[in-house]
Amino acid sequence: MELLVSLSLVLEGLVLSGRLNPALLVPAFALHGYVLSASVLGWEATPIATYFAGLLLSQALLLAISLRLVSRGLSAVNRQWIAGLLVGIGAAFTWSSLVP
Repeated sequence: MELLVSLSLVLEGLVLSGRLNPALLVPAFALHGYVLSASVLGWEATPIATYFAGLLLSQALLLAISLRLVSRGLSAVNRQWIAGLLVGIGAAFTWSSLVP
């Protein structure tokens, strides 16, 4: 799962750079919610589903607001730098998850 979360940083960087459609972030929202809810052990299905839904909404809002703020307040050049930074960090974490 950590590998997929790392890849979601790459995805967010590509969306920020304008290379991908922002709608592709919706699975990343669900992934973040799932990974965070996976640490809850021993709960039954209903509390986990509610917890997951809350995490899904909170992660979606967090990522959407941060993308909106970053894309509005920066010039195109700075936005590309930040997008590249996100892709680089996501790729580095992905690589470290794949190679022991």
